[in-house]
Amino acid sequence: MMALTDPQAVVSTSGQQLTLDVACNPPLTDQVFIEAPVNVSAKRLLTRWREDLASDGSQGILLAGPPASGKSFLLTQVFRDQPALWISADQLEKTLARNITHTLLIVDNAEYAGDPLLLTRLIDVCRERSVSFVIAGSGKPEQWAQTPTGTIKDLVTRLTALPVAMLDSPDQELMKRVLLNWMAARQLKLSDDLADHISNRLKRSFSALTIFTERLDAEALERNKSIDRPLIQTVLSALKEHTLS
Repeated sequence: MMALTDPQAVVSTSGQQLTLDVACNPPLTDQVFIEAPVNVSAKRLLTRWREDLASDGSQGILLAGPPASGKSFLLTQVFRDQPALWISADQLEKTLARNITHTLLIVDNAEYAGDPLLLTRLIDVCRERSVSFVIAGSGKPEQWAQTPTGTIKDLVTRLTALPVAMLDSPDQELMKRVLLNWMAARQLKLSDDLADHISNRLKRSFSALTIFTERLDAEALERNKSIDRPLIQTVLSALKEHTLS
């Protein structure tokens, strides 16, 4: 199968170019992936699955875990150099209406598919067209099959037949290591004990860590002062919805 060269276009079976607002490459990031007990098994399973693509042909795998546990970032680390069509699940209907020409489709944010039946269609279409696929989303895969009127059993059957790479929420040690890495990237100094203080008080999610880091950076810049415990406490107090009680 041919690979897309234009991230805004696909080629129909009639040869006509059709517009498709999806990305053909993972989002670029200079962040460093830090292995930890909460993510290492998921990374190894995804890496092994990627390495088996050439020999195994069409296949699928799932990546699941709590919100803001690093799923999207892990995908970029494992599949950065893999030719693939990258989309968010809210683009599924548009994508399935087109001729998928990639041999690998990566779908993120499965919980936002809108209609879970689109996930059923996705799996069936990929198998019919020999397209390998990765589906990532928050929660457990069975939850992606829930609708206001009940569970789509056919989708549950398809999902449970696939291997699942599971992430856990970042633990305190991983939160601390990522925090120190992010602060260093911003050329901000943070002592080890202050990093412990912060990571012990934030909720276990990279979303909370991102919001805190950006707020702390902005406060330090606005006040033209170095980062110390009083400034950290001010920011933590202002972000109570992101801190542990």
